[in-house]
Amino acid sequence: MKATRSSVTVTCLGYSQSKGVQLSPPLFGIIYKATEHTTGRVYIGQTIKTLARRKTNHAFAAKKGDRRGKFQIAIIEHGINAFCWEQIDTAENQYELDQKEKYWIDFYKSNNPTYGYNLTTGGIVYNPTEETKQKISVSMRGENNHKAVLTEQIVKLIKIDIRNMANNREIARKHNVSYEIVKNIRYRRSWVWITI
Repeated sequence: MKATRSSVTVTCLGYSQSKGVQLSPPLFGIIYKATEHTTGRVYIGQTIKTLARRKTNHAFAAKKGDRRGKFQIAIIEHGINAFCWEQIDTAENQYELDQKEKYWIDFYKSNNPTYGYNLTTGGIVYNPTEETKQKISVSMRGENNHKAVLTEQIVKLIKIDIRNMANNREIARKHNVSYEIVKNIRYRRSWVWITI
């Protein structure tokens, strides 16, 4: 396989500098690093687009007020030019891209809030940290879950009826819910965080 010469662009403080790098074709995607100038905290990302295009996408999301993730919030708060953007690796396929993103996140410890902005260990397959899993779990509980048919107040009333030894069918009829919902509450399969 013949290697071709390509250039890598590093963008810091609005200035660009090109560096000659040997790349092996075919190029599938890149791993990039964005480093905040003041704190040195980093974000590692992957893209099958150019670094310039990915940076533009981050800037557009920030302009729209997209607050999904610590990195987007940092861009909103500090501005896109508060980061030094650089391509740090390349890959020939999606698997390699995922593996390299994981490697670089681990290398820079960028999923540790002290050192970076990544929320996961990397790769397309979403592997959230335990802290992120817990936050998602809490945020999707009860009435916050778009599929919830009960309110916390109704659940408390159902739990009081359960404590008073009413049977599931009576409770279901009284609160206009299904027998299965009452059974799941009784056997602590749902709404376990609600206490009476």
